[in-house]
Amino acid sequence: ALSSSCLSLTGTLAEVTQYWFYLPVHTIQSSIFLVWSIFLPGSRSRIRSRDMSAQAGMMMVTSSSGAQAGAPQAASSASALSRRAHSRVNRKHARASRSRAPPGVNGSSSSSGGSVQCNATPNSQIFGPELESSQIANTAQSLGPARYAAMAAAVAAGAFAGSAATAAAWTVMGDRDDPDSMRAPDAVRGVAAAVGAGAASYGAYYAEMERRKLAPIALHRYLQGLADAAGEGGFDPAMIDTDAVAAVAKDFATGNVAEDFPDDVQRLYYGYLNHIVPMSRGGEPLDGGEATKLREFLDRIGLADEEAARVHIAYGKTAYRQRMEIGGGARQTAEQAEERDSALRTFQKIVYLSDSIFGAAKAAYLVPWKRELGLTSSQVEVAKRDTAVSSLRTLLDAALAPVPLPADAPETTPEGKEWDLGMEVPGTAAAWSAVRQQQVASRVPEDVARDLFAEYMNKGLVARAKLAENLMKDRRLKRSANDTATSAHCGATAIKDMLTYCKGLESWASSTEEGAVPEGMSVPTLKSHPSFSSETKTKPLEELYQFMLAESLLMEKKFTDSMESDLADLASLFGLDEETIASITEKQLTVSYKDVLRGQVADGTLDAADSKAQVLAAICSELRFDPNKAAEVHKEIYRTRLSSDLSEKKFLSDADKEDLKRLRILLCVPQNVVDEANMDFCGRIFRDSCQIALRAKVESGMVEEKANVEKVQSQLNLSDKMAYDIFTGAAKQQLMAFVKDIRSKRNMAEFVQALKKLILYSQNVVEPLAQMIRGDTSEEDEKAADAEAEKAAEAAAAQLKISTGAEAKEGEEKKEGEEGEEKEEDDEEAKKKEEQANELKEVLAEAMKADAKEAALAEKKKQPLVNVSDQLDFQEKVQLFSTYMQYCTEGEQMDLAFGTKIRLASDPAEFERLEKLGYLLGIGKNEQGMLGGAMSTERFKSAIKKEMGISGRLPDEKKSTLYEYAEQWSISKEDADKMIEEALSAKVADELKTQMSSGDLTLDQVRAMKKEKDLDVNTVLDIGTRDRMFLKHVETSFTEAPANFDAEDLLKTIPEELGLDVSKASKLVKKLADDRKRPTLIQAVSMLRQKKKAETMQAAYNLVACHLSDAGDAVAWPNTSEIEDLYVGFAKEATPASTEAMASVLGIEGSRLAELDGLVSSGGGYAFEEDLAGAGSGGEGPKKALF
Repeated sequence: ALSSSCLSLTGTLAEVTQYWFYLPVHTIQSSIFLVWSIFLPGSRSRIRSRDMSAQAGMMMVTSSSGAQAGAPQAASSASALSRRAHSRVNRKHARASRSRAPPGVNGSSSSSGGSVQCNATPNSQIFGPELESSQIANTAQSLGPARYAAMAAAVAAGAFAGSAATAAAWTVMGDRDDPDSMRAPDAVRGVAAAVGAGAASYGAYYAEMERRKLAPIALHRYLQGLADAAGEGGFDPAMIDTDAVAAVAKDFATGNVAEDFPDDVQRLYYGYLNHIVPMSRGGEPLDGGEATKLREFLDRIGLADEEAARVHIAYGKTAYRQRMEIGGGARQTAEQAEERDSALRTFQKIVYLSDSIFGAAKAAYLVPWKRELGLTSSQVEVAKRDTAVSSLRTLLDAALAPVPLPADAPETTPEGKEWDLGMEVPGTAAAWSAVRQQQVASRVPEDVARDLFAEYMNKGLVARAKLAENLMKDRRLKRSANDTATSAHCGATAIKDMLTYCKGLESWASSTEEGAVPEGMSVPTLKSHPSFSSETKTKPLEELYQFMLAESLLMEKKFTDSMESDLADLASLFGLDEETIASITEKQLTVSYKDVLRGQVADGTLDAADSKAQVLAAICSELRFDPNKAAEVHKEIYRTRLSSDLSEKKFLSDADKEDLKRLRILLCVPQNVVDEANMDFCGRIFRDSCQIALRAKVESGMVEEKANVEKVQSQLNLSDKMAYDIFTGAAKQQLMAFVKDIRSKRNMAEFVQALKKLILYSQNVVEPLAQMIRGDTSEEDEKAADAEAEKAAEAAAAQLKISTGAEAKEGEEKKEGEEGEEKEEDDEEAKKKEEQANELKEVLAEAMKADAKEAALAEKKKQPLVNVSDQLDFQEKVQLFSTYMQYCTEGEQMDLAFGTKIRLASDPAEFERLEKLGYLLGIGKNEQGMLGGAMSTERFKSAIKKEMGISGRLPDEKKSTLYEYAEQWSISKEDADKMIEEALSAKVADELKTQMSSGDLTLDQVRAMKKEKDLDVNTVLDIGTRDRMFLKHVETSFTEAPANFDAEDLLKTIPEELGLDVSKASKLVKKLADDRKRPTLIQAVSMLRQKKKAETMQAAYNLVACHLSDAGDAVAWPNTSEIEDLYVGFAKEATPASTEAMASVLGIEGSRLAELDGLVSSGGGYAFEEDLAGAGSGGEGPKKALF
């Protein structure tokens, strides 16, 4: 470096000075190199000094042989020498710079020479090869403390050499004949000495700078020495002594090695980063301590975050570029895909570590991945999250341990294989706290940590649940009546171990210590896990819950508080809802209750107990089983036993009946439950026998059928009432089959024959069986008849009045009062009469009661025991009864030849069948009478319509015929007249509707009919028709008003006759009248101007009608003369009332009205005249005067 500077300086001077300055300057240069050769004995420096001295000597020789002509050649040679030396120095420094800078930091990514390789490095190559140092730096460092004295001597020698060289040059250039010219001036010699001293000082400074560059090399040697000493244990930044780093800086006179030589220290950090995050193993996850190690390394060597960030960017770019160079697509090999993925994972690690080391906010500024590589925010976030998840997953995987097998479980499965135990993070606070500390140290985000912690908690819980499920399903471990070994309960033990594990997790997750757990941490449930949430599989969690309950009850023999607590925790862990828990608990408690009950019956405990109910209640109490559910269990047991006894034999033996009785007593089964079971099982068998009997023919006599039914009934636990109810159901079903057949008939003859079959079947088949099964019911019939007779007697007694003489007494007292005679009755005689009256009342009441009872019994005997009243609706019953009644009344129709038909006389026996049909259909005597009357009424109405015909009139002879029909059908004359009148009114109404639909009906016609025939308008005409008719009349009244218009008739009378709301109609009329008043006045004035008398008078009457209907204010008109002319002309022909109304509507009053009335009375003024037919005269004709 010194020679390069000197050559540059002297070369430049040689080009601009005269030849005589050339030799002294090169002499100085040669002297300096000679001095440095003494103090810098390096081989290269000595060679370069000898070369340059030789060259200088050659130049001196050349200069002595050629005067002025040799100067340019010498200058050119010196310049070339200077350029070559300078070039060698620059190349050397360039190589040093490239070797010191980490690839990518200064734009170089060379993978050869001194650059650091992007591969994992052993301890001996963590920080890469050592940096090159210059010989000057090595020599200066080797001098040690003596180098400062050597520098001072070099400066003095430089000054002496410069002075001596100048003197020598001056002697050479001087005139030998002139001694003074050969002696250099003092000033020149001083300058030469200063130049020599300056050059020597610069050389000393340069040597010191070169020596300081050995600081990063020394730091590299220190770090590499630590790495080598670490051996297989691995290098740890904690091994770096900050005092040692500071001592390195002090030795080389630098304040901070990282600050003074950032490029070299970046190279060291680059190497360590490559060692921690090797690109060749990018697919491997971080172990969690990388961020801490890198942060500590930076802090201990003193490298600033800004400088370290450049290394991260360079390393990230290298990984990203490598991924892009490998490329993708379908053609890439598996190895290329692996390398590409490794590069991507390495890049993601760098992104994640940058955030962890510098902090998220600072990293966003120092390591701008979006700007450097064009990434989106989402890509950066994905890189961070993926790496964080992978890092924490590695920590958790390292903490996994096999799930312990319960102590009471067999070592192998029934097939001789080992159990699939699964893996878990131990459920202790210490284990999870250790993982938590590593997570915090590796700076994994809290949300990522919370999710992964929950995942691994779930993993451990699932592994334990799977183990419990496998133990539960082991055939050797299934509970049976003979199980006594504790190994039978290892499935429950596994479940309890799982609960203990879960409680350990909850203890850690619920820690209140700040930072002990991620925020929002909780133990997950197993309900949502895929292994237990499949709808197509059985529900293992519910099975495990039920298994735990069953095994606990088996071991404890009762339901304890601790068991309840464990089951609640288990339900919470499994995520079971209240409904599911209640269902499972009820199901298992039912099974356990049956087991306990079976044992109590088997060992005779229940038989020996004085109170069976107390024993059953105690069992329910111990198991916490609902007594109502226990009653359901008892019911089920009884029904199962009864069904089992009847399944093959179809009858119950005496032993069966005794066993059932004993079972009923042991289980305290209520009688209604027994009856229900008998109805379901015994009743099914009895029903079958009844159905067989009901298939008998009408003429069979029913002897054998009755015997078979009676035999079956005696072999079953059926009371007479139960048997009768079962038979009733079967009989009704059979009767409805006849009814169904009746419905299918399409003519009267077939219909009637089907009805007769129904009556005969009920009488000959159903009734005998019903009476036999039901037994003697005389007592019940008597009671029912007494009840009905009592009600009838009370009703009759309430209406009964008996004279006790009080009325006569009252009459006599009145008569005596009138005659003025007052007599007193004897009190005893009055009492006696009253007692006699009461006795008479009692006698009559008893007689009426006896009659009512007799009538009720007679009515009861007529009624069949089985009817179809509840099987048919009322309309169908009426239809069947009415059809047969019509047949009985009209007789049977017979078809003769040539289409002739006759009706045969009715058979009196048919009316008896009609009565039986009514009872069979559930129609009582009173209802039958009502239906007969209704039918007669309908027939009489039909006869009225037939006699009226099209004309709608009933002459006297036709009325006589109708009266004969009424007498024949038991219809009174009053009812007949009423129906005739209703028919005539209906006919009139039909005629009115016809006229209305054709538009011929007017309001006047309706009013006339109402007066003549007392027509009910509300019935004949609907409200819409009446509204339209009224509006039409109002419109006509205001456009064609008569001279005698009656407002009261329009406002009140007509609405009342039409059945309209008078108030609403009146408001409507007034509104229409008010709206039409002014248009009508305009029309009247217009007709007046046209001199049309008739039209003017009609418009005036219309105006009066509107005003009378409205009774409102007068209508203003600007031309008073026209108003007066209209009034005078109208008053001469109208009535006084109309004239008064006209004056009111025109606003004429006071003196003016009197004046106009006087003019009308005197005959003055003008009168309306018709148009004169004088247009044909050819002249103008007479003038038309208005008045």
